[in-house]
Amino acid sequence: MKTQQSLMWSSVLLLLMVVITGPVFAEEQNISGTVKSIDLGTGDAVITTYDGKDIPVTIEDKKTLDKFEDRRIRVGDDVKVKYLTRDGKNITTFFRKPAGCN
Repeated sequence: MKTQQSLMWSSVLLLLMVVITGPVFAEEQNISGTVKSIDLGTGDAVITTYDGKDIPVTIEDKKTLDKFEDRRIRVGDDVKVKYLTRDGKNITTFFRKPAGCN
């Protein structure tokens, strides 16, 4: 009886851990395509993938925003992007030209 109760509580705790930490382990998405638009005021950009899908992303890191501002990355450039979806937004974790240009 005590073993069953112990097993039940272990299962409940495991389930709670999965529910609570699930959003933390969101899967990173990888896309390649061209920059369709950039909004420096909001940090939002749209990437058109090579198969024609428009993916909106939000850039939060200053280094990438500086590349937009000084036009090292501009509309029409090919890019590789990684992002996580958080609170309904695609937040970039990686944003570069494929050749590794800064």
